[in-house]
Amino acid sequence: ARIPDSGLMWRKAQFLAARDAGERATQPISFVERFAWALAIVCAIGVCVWQWQAIRTWFVALGSGGANSAVAWMSGVFAHFGTGIDVSKLGAISAESSAMSIACGVGLLALCAFVAAYLVHSEE
Repeated sequence: ARIPDSGLMWRKAQFLAARDAGERATQPISFVERFAWALAIVCAIGVCVWQWQAIRTWFVALGSGGANSAVAWMSGVFAHFGTGIDVSKLGAISAESSAMSIACGVGLLALCAFVAAYLVHSEE
C-alpha cells in the first residue's frame, strides 16, 4: 500500500477541523432559525383562531358575490385618497377591512416565509 503525502493529509485534517468548527459555531443560529419558523407558524395559527369569525365572514362574502363586494371595498379605499370622503362608507369599509387585513397579513407572512426559505436554501 502506498502512503499518502503528509502535506495532503495535513490539509485534509485542517479542512475537516475548520468544517467542524464552522458547524459548531452555526448550531445556535440553526436553533434560533428553527425556533423562529415554529413561532411564526404558531402565530399564524393563533391569528387565524383569534380572528376566525372575521375570516369566515369574509370568505362567505367573497363566495356570495365577492367580486362586487371586493370592487366596492376597493373603490371605498381609493375614495379616501381623493378629495372627498363619503362618511357613510366608512362603517362598511372598517367592517370588511379587518378580514381583508388578516387575509393580506397571512398572505404576506406566507410570501415572506417563501422568500426566506429561498434565501436560506440558495446559500447551500
